[in-house]
Amino acid sequence: MKKFLKHFLKFFKNKTNIILSVVIVVLTITMLFYETQKEGFNEDEMFSYGSSNYKYDNLYQPYGPADGMNTVIFKYVLDGNWFANIVYCVFHSNVFYYLWDVEEDTNPIWKTKEDAMEYLTIQPEDIFDFAPVIWNQSRDVHPPLFYILVHIVSSFFLGQFSKYIIFIINIVFYILTCIYIFKIFKLYKKEKLGIVAVLLYGLSIGAISTVMFQRMYMMMTFFVLWYTYICIKIVRHGMAKKLMTELSIATILGFLTQYYFCLFAAVIFAILFIHLKGKRKTWLWENVKLAILGIAIFPASIYHIFFSYRGIGRLQENYFERLKFYVEEMFREFSINSTIGYILLGVIAILLITYFIKLGKNKRTAEYAILAFPVIIYYLIISKTAPYLEQRYILPTLPLIVIGVVLLGSYYIGKISKKKIRLVVNIIAIIAVIALQTYGLITKEPDYLYKGYKKYIELAKEYQDYQFVYVGINGYNHIKNMPEFAIYKESLILNETQLELLKERDVEDTFIVGIKLYLNVDEVLKEVLEYTGANNYELVLEGRARGFEANYYLVSKNL
Repeated sequence: MKKFLKHFLKFFKNKTNIILSVVIVVLTITMLFYETQKEGFNEDEMFSYGSSNYKYDNLYQPYGPADGMNTVIFKYVLDGNWFANIVYCVFHSNVFYYLWDVEEDTNPIWKTKEDAMEYLTIQPEDIFDFAPVIWNQSRDVHPPLFYILVHIVSSFFLGQFSKYIIFIINIVFYILTCIYIFKIFKLYKKEKLGIVAVLLYGLSIGAISTVMFQRMYMMMTFFVLWYTYICIKIVRHGMAKKLMTELSIATILGFLTQYYFCLFAAVIFAILFIHLKGKRKTWLWENVKLAILGIAIFPASIYHIFFSYRGIGRLQENYFERLKFYVEEMFREFSINSTIGYILLGVIAILLITYFIKLGKNKRTAEYAILAFPVIIYYLIISKTAPYLEQRYILPTLPLIVIGVVLLGSYYIGKISKKKIRLVVNIIAIIAVIALQTYGLITKEPDYLYKGYKKYIELAKEYQDYQFVYVGINGYNHIKNMPEFAIYKESLILNETQLELLKERDVEDTFIVGIKLYLNVDEVLKEVLEYTGANNYELVLEGRARGFEANYYLVSKNL
């Protein structure tokens, strides 16, 4: 205890540490404010909860839990030597397709609000039961660490669903990311610049979006930064036992969080392989051992990386259009106009090339290469491999971009010989950072808030004693409406080809129907009336929330 107090007092004797602490508190409050503004979720965010907490399946199916994917696997696949069958199932994609065929033979049924809550939350008998989490993720395309953490935090919210469950995880890794941005600048004895960099990243629209997005990208951001920090120290101090232990932990945790972490690790590995001239074999062997260990911990990673629909063999077309998209998304995350962004990018590229030419074989070459090249190569690779054109894939690069730009800028400003001019340029740079962030916060909103969805929840609460017929795509996207399914008495989740099932289901005299606007709404409504025998309807919500566009009707057989 005395030792802790001694370190605590020593920490706060440093004015820069006090400023950093105040900045992080302010940033955390800012994130909490935006979290209060979050009203809805996309399907992947809902999947984060379901795959972490639901033992029957990683997806909320329109039919009963007895026919969930996990049950199908145990019923149709895992007979005889169950261990051999699990290994086979993990490594053979055709088994997965077969299971989908079996599963989709089942027609939708009424699902209760309790069914929906069971998908989203932890039940008493499932507290800290990680086997279903790992099994769910073996059938997905992502590693399990994030989902395990969601399961752990959800266990403290027993039976309750809250957007603050994953927010807690994200805010912890956001704070750690800010701390490690500062620690990297501390390595260069530029603590004050570290505070500026923390503010530049921490208040950017991109950083806020990363925290708001209830997926694993905030975790990945931290592990990428932590890994980078450790490798810079390895450049300086060699492969000391303590550093290699820390590197091992960061590597395994990063790998088990998101496979794109491997892109950063691979580039940095190559840089250090070139740098560590006399110890290349040792460096290679240490990393090979880590790769083997990662696969041994989560064998399904082999299938995910090499054979799944997200695997490295699934290369995308329109490469330069995709690269342009990700670059412009990066500008947007810092509230920079595309034209200005390309001008800045060109200037930075020239300064960076000039810098490395002047640097030559300086002892800092490897360090600065670690900060610059992984980001550049990452953008070049994801433009070919990322399955979707979404900004989520570039979010982990943002702290490294900030660090690189701030260090590069400080280097060239430091070359100004006249002290007064240098001071003026520094002040202008700081004002520009503050102005940029203020402009972004005033004029833009972060992604993933889904404002407007509150109306859908209010409608569900108003008609919570009614049945709810959802008509849309019920293969995966329907799970974005899970908060509604958890309120209505019962929900029947249909696609437009399954409307005739309404004749076979016990539809009450009055019910709510929600019809997605990408369908022919009038035609769907006509069929709903026909198959239920209803003759009256009233538009109760013309939903326009982004991603949730739908018309909601109160339908009755006798009004």
